[in-house]
Amino acid sequence: MKVLILFLSLSLFLYSQTYTKITLEELSDSLSLNAYRAKTEYINKPIEITGELYFIDINGDYLYLVYGDPDSLYDDSYYLVSCNDIPENEKQKILNLNIGDIVTIRGTMVEMSTVMSDLTVDEILLNTDN
Repeated sequence: MKVLILFLSLSLFLYSQTYTKITLEELSDSLSLNAYRAKTEYINKPIEITGELYFIDINGDYLYLVYGDPDSLYDDSYYLVSCNDIPENEKQKILNLNIGDIVTIRGTMVEMSTVMSDLTVDEILLNTDN
């Protein structure tokens, strides 16, 4: 009985997790203004980030969101978020996505730099107004 109560409490905690909402543009701007502050605000915290879909791995294991022009020769003209460790139950949603779509991802930011961040994915939210 104690195990069941503990499991239900943990499940409730995971599903009631609050995500900080941010766009990829806002994240890029925040890093430009003060990278250290941005890192302390977002690293290892649950975030909900929205950006343009730039790449989908052939196996659905990861995808990239982009802000700016990644084909530019200048590193500061774009910002990428690599969305990794996509749960199997979320991979089906990738079938409904196309490069260029605006996508919202919920997860935990595990790495950050001034040109790229890594996000461990919890959930892919399908935007209906693409």
